[in-house]
Amino acid sequence: MVKYIKEIIILVFIISLIVFIYMATVYPFGAEVPAELKSTPITSEWARKFLTIIGIPESWLWFPALIYLFFVPFFGICAIMIGFLNALNLFSPRINFVISLVVSFSLVPLGYFTRIVSAMFAFLGMYSVAAFGILFFFGVISVVLSRLYEWGFTPSATYSGLIDEIDYNKLRDWFLDTYAKNKYNVSNAKINKCLNEIMKILNNAEKEWKEGKRKNAIRFLKQKAQEIEKKIKNAGGSVNPAPK
Repeated sequence: MVKYIKEIIILVFIISLIVFIYMATVYPFGAEVPAELKSTPITSEWARKFLTIIGIPESWLWFPALIYLFFVPFFGICAIMIGFLNALNLFSPRINFVISLVVSFSLVPLGYFTRIVSAMFAFLGMYSVAAFGILFFFGVISVVLSRLYEWGFTPSATYSGLIDEIDYNKLRDWFLDTYAKNKYNVSNAKINKCLNEIMKILNNAEKEWKEGKRKNAIRFLKQKAQEIEKKIKNAGGSVNPAPK
């Protein structure tokens, strides 16, 4: 999961934006701005006229209300659009930035922006804190694993990669252990055939593993482990139960 943390975050934000846009079409705008956000009024007449013309409600023309109700959501929506367009990879990053800026800005005079923000304040509440906590938790894990990998403490930079390493090593060790237990019984033709097959299996799995086909290598070893276990038992050799 940590391996795809960026894709998950972008997907969550895009879905959230779609939900809030839908909510904005049915949610009646008019939520009162919290008193703690009305610390200092915007006194500049030209600034008030400009912000009103582009669609900002007069009740937002305060500091820090304008920061939290306009600038933060505006750049947040813009960042979501940039991430989405970059993920699609249809245009260059510069064009994606311009498109995102235009789309985000166009939401303001259409009235969607104020409704989206109003709906967010009305419906998110503590859930936004919980969502941030979850994303922060997985983000920290991702950073820690990446640093441990860079410093040589772990064989992989992701959680899923560590799990694959563990599974692969467990299966490979089982084959090597089976080989070691039966390598002195080469006089048994069936055992000798199994030992040769084990080495071929390990070589094939190692090749796929180095090519990046890790899941295929693990599935291959699991399948062959069941077969080798039966063959060794039928030949009268010594073998532990194959890993599941």
